[in-house]
Amino acid sequence: MLNQVLKQFNLQVISVNEVEDSFSSTVYKCTLPSGETVFVKIPYTRMKYERELAAYEILAGYVPIPKLLDYWGGDDSCPGALLLSELKGKPLSATASPEIAYQIGAMQASMHQIKPSNKTALGAIQNEFPNWHEFIERQFYSFAEDAKEVLDEDLYMASLRKFEQMKLELPAPDGPSFVHMDFRPANIIVEEGQVSGMIDFESVRFGSTEIDFTKIYRDFLKSDLVLLNSYQMGYNSIRPMIDLRAVLPFYRFIDAFNSIGWSQRRGLEKNFAFYETNLRILKEMLQGDRLKKCILNSGPEKSANAKPSRLEGECSMENQTYVNWDGQTVGLTWQPYKQLQASDIVTSVHGYCFLDEKLVLVHVKGRGFNVPGGHVEKGEVPEQALRREVYEEAYIAGELTYIGAIEVDHSENEGFPENGKYPKVGYQLFYRMDITKCFPFLRQYETTARIWVEPEEVPYVMNDHEIALLVLEEAVASKRKLVSNSE
Repeated sequence: MLNQVLKQFNLQVISVNEVEDSFSSTVYKCTLPSGETVFVKIPYTRMKYERELAAYEILAGYVPIPKLLDYWGGDDSCPGALLLSELKGKPLSATASPEIAYQIGAMQASMHQIKPSNKTALGAIQNEFPNWHEFIERQFYSFAEDAKEVLDEDLYMASLRKFEQMKLELPAPDGPSFVHMDFRPANIIVEEGQVSGMIDFESVRFGSTEIDFTKIYRDFLKSDLVLLNSYQMGYNSIRPMIDLRAVLPFYRFIDAFNSIGWSQRRGLEKNFAFYETNLRILKEMLQGDRLKKCILNSGPEKSANAKPSRLEGECSMENQTYVNWDGQTVGLTWQPYKQLQASDIVTSVHGYCFLDEKLVLVHVKGRGFNVPGGHVEKGEVPEQALRREVYEEAYIAGELTYIGAIEVDHSENEGFPENGKYPKVGYQLFYRMDITKCFPFLRQYETTARIWVEPEEVPYVMNDHEIALLVLEEAVASKRKLVSNSE
């Protein structure tokens, strides 16, 4: 097919390389005899071809995009093809500056400023805005047919219930606007501190802006408040941004669920890593719902003789998971109130620290928000180490209560160095701290921000594995145990 397309465009090429990370089209990077680089894009379907072609006409002059050099309407064997100029640069990376984040926000807002017109009304790009929530529902239940084949029945049904519940809590749609539908770092090109433009328009619609924030937040903004603030400033310089807190949880949820269905539809084996990533996100969000119930059940109105929320059936969660740390598989098992043996090796200590029923989270650049903690230094006992860590990272002090340990097991890690700095099986210890002193946040060590979060909001803020929610649940429940024991 490629040779046929090159012939249609009358292209003489020196080299051709297929571009990775393109999921709705086949894209080829071509070097011409002049040294110029162009791209040949062959969408998977005729509809995607027509949609992309229309997008180039609509977006030109509003936002930076590649130039449409030529196009071919295809035949029985090819849905169509586009010949595009090169946007200089590379896809957006996590190390980009606040200035770039500002430019991205302004570029996205400029795109969202584009409204349907008489010129676009009967074109290939559908206006879904008048029935936006119905459009989202159709997409969700379409992918649900595929997700059902790979999800546990309980997880699948819990997902459907969550969708129906969250759908009712959505604010009024924001639009109608031109929305990208796949606004993520791989589709944003950057060179030498400047945004060159955006690419890939096979999925665009006219609709509500709220759908366009999920992926850029998840993959670029979530872990850095400075970037997020700069991005919002850039966006607001063009048009007002909606309240992201009101929509991100819903769209993060459906993005994870729909991505699981997409992975099955496109072939689970070749998309297994993508499937696993989104399965983890889905489980975290559903566990966050159960965590919220547990927190509500642990309030002062509960009987002092009530069982800890972790033991209640509606709040039960899996206490074991596997994570990928630096390309290696590591098993994690939560063991509440584990009594350590002399032979057990403690690798780190961590504190779930509360003030007025809110949890403190700290931000370490490049690692996102998490609870304070770190390694036990030579000559320290675990509680000494934690008191030092919570002061250095969060500038707080308080009373500690031990709540358990996570066993870190490298037995299935084929690359584990037998004589490395960590044991094959070690333990991370966890404590609840009731804060008695809160000092000025000086940023003298690794952390750049300190925030206070309602426990039920933690799944949407903290960057960690799903077992972290179990530890949080125990930290919340442990206060009730202390109250019960003192009465």
